[in-house]
Amino acid sequence: MKREVPKRTRNIRDKNVIGRRVDLMYWLSVKRETNYLEIQEEFGVNSHSVKKDLDSLEYDFGVPLHRTHKGIRVEDGWYAQRPHFKTEENDLLYELLDIVPEEYVKPIEKMIRAYGNPAGLDR
Repeated sequence: MKREVPKRTRNIRDKNVIGRRVDLMYWLSVKRETNYLEIQEEFGVNSHSVKKDLDSLEYDFGVPLHRTHKGIRVEDGWYAQRPHFKTEENDLLYELLDIVPEEYVKPIEKMIRAYGNPAGLDR
């Protein structure tokens, strides 16, 4: 017996559609704020597809979007992929901790906690 897919997620199984939605998710993560027309032009789709894609990003992918009549905005603090320092940048910051004046130690430690490279992801 074939499992019934809820109507709102049916297109998620179409590889072209899911690829476009993933691309849109990353694009929105960088762009942060946009409007329907800009998405249509960027991805070459109609307004109906934009609405369905945004619905899917919200409900299927969990992207926190704020939509108004003026446009779309991604919630502050949300990113599709968290940016991290490269390993050599990370290492440099640790070396700087030993030589910078005391007032810079806490801000550098905060940067390392926020953007430090977990387990050398760029290798």
